[in-house]
Amino acid sequence: MGDYYDDSKKTSEFNEAIFQLQRLNFIWIDSRKNRENGNYQKYKSNLDSATIELSPDIVRLDNENIMDKNYISYKRKIEQINNEIERSALMRNRNLLYKKLMEKEILLRNIQEDAGKGGKLIDPDDDEVF
Repeated sequence: MGDYYDDSKKTSEFNEAIFQLQRLNFIWIDSRKNRENGNYQKYKSNLDSATIELSPDIVRLDNENIMDKNYISYKRKIEQINNEIERSALMRNRNLLYKKLMEKEILLRNIQEDAGKGGKLIDPDDDEVF
C-alpha cells in the first residue's frame, strides 16, 4: 500500500483572491446592466453566479457564527430569498420579483463585505495615506 497522504491541512500556494474579485466585478457589472434593462432572468443568473463565487465565504462566515443563537445563517437567508424570488416569478409579479432580486444582491454584497472582499474602509483621523 502507498503512503497515506492527508492534504486537509494544506493551504494553497497560489492566491486566487484577485481573480475572484475580478470575476465578482464582472458579475456586478453584468447584473447592473441586466437589472437596468429589465432582464430579470439574466439578473437572477448573475446573482446565482455571485452566490457560487461567494460560497466558500458563506460557509466560513456561517461556521464562525454557529454558536451565536441570534445569528441567522447566510445560507438560510439566501434560501429564503430564493424561495421568494421563485414565488414572485410564478405569480408573474415583476415588481415583487425586482424587489426580491435586489434584496438578494444587497445580501450578496454584504456577504462580500463581511468576507473582507469589499471596499477598504479608512479612518479619517488616520495620518497614513496610501
